[in-house]
Amino acid sequence: MGVIPERKEYKNFTYERYLTLSEQATNLGFKKVTHTPHSEKSHFDKTGLLYDNKKVVLVYDVKANMLTVTAQENAIKKLSTLIGDNKKQEKVAKLTKEKPQQNKSEENPKKNFFTELFSKKDKKGEKVKEKPQEDPKKVKKEEKQKEKKQEKLQEKTKKEKQQQKPVQKQEKQKKENKQNQKDQSKAKDKRSKQELKQETKFSKQEIKLEKQQQERIAKEEKIVVPKAEPQKGRSGTYSVISDYYPLSFAKAMHKIRNDDEVKINTLRSSYSKNNSDNRYVVILGDKQCEINYMQESGTLDISGEATPGIKEVFLSFGGREIYASVSGEVQLDDYVVILKNKMPSALQFLSAQEKNDLASGMRELEKAVDHYEYSMFLLSPFKGLENFIFDLLKSKNITVKMIGQAYEKSQNGAYVLKESYQNRCGVVYSEVMAALYEEYFATRNFYAHADVNGSHNIGSKKDAIAVVNKIYKTIEYNCKKLTEINFKLVR
Repeated sequence: MGVIPERKEYKNFTYERYLTLSEQATNLGFKKVTHTPHSEKSHFDKTGLLYDNKKVVLVYDVKANMLTVTAQENAIKKLSTLIGDNKKQEKVAKLTKEKPQQNKSEENPKKNFFTELFSKKDKKGEKVKEKPQEDPKKVKKEEKQKEKKQEKLQEKTKKEKQQQKPVQKQEKQKKENKQNQKDQSKAKDKRSKQELKQETKFSKQEIKLEKQQQERIAKEEKIVVPKAEPQKGRSGTYSVISDYYPLSFAKAMHKIRNDDEVKINTLRSSYSKNNSDNRYVVILGDKQCEINYMQESGTLDISGEATPGIKEVFLSFGGREIYASVSGEVQLDDYVVILKNKMPSALQFLSAQEKNDLASGMRELEKAVDHYEYSMFLLSPFKGLENFIFDLLKSKNITVKMIGQAYEKSQNGAYVLKESYQNRCGVVYSEVMAALYEEYFATRNFYAHADVNGSHNIGSKKDAIAVVNKIYKTIEYNCKKLTEINFKLVR
């Protein structure tokens, strides 16, 4: 008696023998536990039995007509006795089935065409058994001829059905068309005199409206469009265009995007029921400008050094310029004056808002006089650094709510990008992001968070300026690395 169960296969095993075997096994001490019948997905029929507290599995393959028995040796021996008895019973059953079929054929001489064909095949098969001297080639020829006749009959029936379908569809369409014509004629008859009167009233109103529109057009042609005037309280190169429609804006932006010398970065695109605001930064060579299109009011605001060239493209598609800066009074923005010498490589990566945030702290520090605490002037430069880190993360499709979520601590205790981001972005980019965030986390949290002892305060103006200059140096040094790898910021 081995511990490992044995496996035995029975080929040419009918499904009926398999069912009788599973039923008769209970008489020999087997217990039926499970049964999973075959289906469209699985062609295996499984039955689980127990014999002497040990598993017995019967698997019947419906397609292959094969039975596999997996059990211990003693269980297989008992089942083999049943399998032998079943073979004898099948032979007896086959003999009993053949006799009544012959009697039925004698009793029912009248049959259909298809039944006669199948019965003739059976008779010829029997004749072949009785008379083995006949040639098998003749039998095959006759069978092929009969099969061809059956196929021709089937094709004829299919063609007749296909011909009947379009005829039926045409009749249905004719009936439906007649009904529609009747309904239309009835609807015309039901129209009352009051409805006709109302139509005449509407036609008169339309004529009046057309006359009013023509009068308005004539008045507008007489009106002379005033020239654009400079807007009070505003400096630099700018242009304000009114009556600008969304279709004109879309066409102009499409033309600007197709220009190889122009680059466009999206700052914001917000849509709501009451407002829709679109902001972009357009870079044209060394110059750039910021576009703000307010769809609700239909006004387009362009500001920056590249305003004159971009303005002409927008005006070619419509709109009216109401404000513009005078060419003789053009002044450079504050952030260009402050940042041009300190961080020239970083200017191509920073947005207009980030430049203003980085420069405003230095500008206010230079004006400040006699302050007991200067750490408050560092908030805007750190805000510009934070937004710059956000833009770099977004350009690599790294979406986080807070920039700290993209970093983790290394073994040395320094903050680095997560491993999944490092594998995606490369070595140089990961080093740049680690250096920028290290400067932001270490310095910003130290001065921006309040402390009871007051150790985070900056009492000297020079110390505050030194902190801002350090921010400029870290940004400039890492932006040089980005230019070396030909990195392009996509907002």
